[in-house]
Amino acid sequence: MLTILLRIHAADPVPAPVLRRALDHLRHALTGADHLVALVCGDPGDDTLPELARAGLDPVRMDEADLSWAAALKLVPSLVRDRTEAGTREGAQNGGPYLLALDAADMIDPGALDRLRRRLAGDGPDQPDLVVVNRGWWLGAPAVALPAPDADRLAALAPRPDRAALGALMPDPARLVIHRDLLARLDAADETDPVALWRLALERAERPLPWSDVVWLSRFRRRSAAPVFAAIPAGDDAAPAAREQALTQAGDALAFTGPDEARAILRAAEDLLARLTPQLIPAAGIPGTGPAADLLRTLQDEGRAMALTGLLLDLATAEQRRTEALAAALSELRADLDLALPGPDYLRRLYDRIRAR
Repeated sequence: MLTILLRIHAADPVPAPVLRRALDHLRHALTGADHLVALVCGDPGDDTLPELARAGLDPVRMDEADLSWAAALKLVPSLVRDRTEAGTREGAQNGGPYLLALDAADMIDPGALDRLRRRLAGDGPDQPDLVVVNRGWWLGAPAVALPAPDADRLAALAPRPDRAALGALMPDPARLVIHRDLLARLDAADETDPVALWRLALERAERPLPWSDVVWLSRFRRRSAAPVFAAIPAGDDAAPAAREQALTQAGDALAFTGPDEARAILRAAEDLLARLTPQLIPAAGIPGTGPAADLLRTLQDEGRAMALTGLLLDLATAEQRRTEALAAALSELRADLDLALPGPDYLRRLYDRIRAR
């Protein structure tokens, strides 16, 4: 039913305990109709290959240490064909019609994947050729999850969504489940630009389906939102709708940024505002909702000091949520240790028994 690509790349190493847990989640999520291909890019270190072997996987090895999503996806049909012809354990079946790509630290939810699998079963005219799934982010422990910044917008989309609303979601090709027919039409995707792959997939999909169920959790990684602001189109030839969409996505990027990036983001916002000539700003003001549009409006109406203050408050609030999630994960770990390790009373009784002998 599903072809699952598990990408392990040396440029983003995963500790052995994390990989072991991720593989355990994946093992419980697979059915006999699924097809799993593990792809190791670069030198993964001493622990990765033994963990894969322990899980019964014979990975495909690549020299490139950080293979892009677009390049990895294009390899899948040939990898599946080669494994099938070779008759290996992973290639004993034909690949499923839908491709789902995971990173080594992704913790898949077996129940959520099964619900998605049931929706994709069949071959009727309403079958999607692209699914935009919701995924969360784990921080410290998979049991403590952070929601995706666009989770509410995704949940509000209709089963046959407006393309503009779908395109305004966070551009993340890792959340796409792609039918093999659509995958064959993505040859023009830039292999180095994940946003280009995202846009091309949405553009060429004939029956996209939004899926608000959280299918897996990915490892949270901090990254600056300043480049996202810098990429917002501001020329006369840019469509206002595209600019508003990019502003929404820049607001999503703030969820992955810390307060230490505030000045860089503010400089990028100032540069964007300078590039937005008065002719490009409607009489009603800068359009759009979300934190990025709010930042530009504050910068324009109230000045740099107020914009920086508001931005710092937003980033500090997001940082506090992450800190609380991490504290909850540590508390959970402590509780598990208390259950697993013998307490002082037990150790005292054991000591007394040994002494009595």
